[in-house]
Amino acid sequence: VVSSGLGGRYPKGVPIGTVVEVNQEKRASVFLRVILKSIVDFSVLEEVFVLGKD
Repeated sequence: VVSSGLGGRYPKGVPIGTVVEVNQEKRASVFLRVILKSIVDFSVLEEVFVLGKD
């Protein structure tokens, strides 16, 4: 899964993660619940850059 770039806040094509599971929602069958494995190993990060709304 990569970022879409829609909305202009985040650039297109940034890797986010890998789909590991897809399930149909029980309450509303038109929705899917998608589980991702993050592409980032958060246990080894030393610095992060936080993006705010403005």
